[in-house]
Parts: sequence; C-alpha cells; structure tokens
Amino acid sequence: MTLIDQIMPNYDRREVHSRATAAPPTALWEGIHELRAGELRAMRALMRLRTLGRGSGDGDATVLEGFRRMGFRKIAEDPGRELVIAGI
Repeated sequence: MTLIDQIMPNYDRREVHSRATAAPPTALWEGIHELRAGELRAMRALMRLRTLGRGSGDGDATVLEGFRRMGFRKIAEDPGRELVIAGI
C-alpha cells in the first residue's frame, strides 16, 4: 500500500501519473529535491496564473521549496521511494 493510500484511503477523485525511465532510483530521488523552479518555464507560468501574479517566485529555489512557500506541506515520506506533498 502506498503512503497516500494510508493517509487518504477514501477520495472523490484520483489522478495518477507515471513515466518509465532508465535512471536509477537514487538519481530520481536527488533530482526531485534539487530541481530548480527556474528550470521549468511552463510550471512557473502556470504557478503565476495560480497565484494571480502575487510574487514572481524565486527561480533559484527548488520546486519543493516553492511548493512549501505556497502552503503545501510534506505529509509523509519513505526516503528514496515515496514523497507525499499536499495543500492543506
């Protein structure tokens, strides 16, 4: 059972994304913690729309830090395997 299923076993809607990759799990885990917002132009534009332009964000901040600044919180983590972040 996944962490999100343990935290929220019942829900109204579900959205699942996946992508096959040859990269080792450790490289992917490091990547999600090191990815900078400035590296994702489309995401920055969508976040500006979401926040109605309040604050331009920090392109040097990691994506996870940007989510934290917007009020999202880490709910659960199985290091190297699973990370659950939610807006509460």
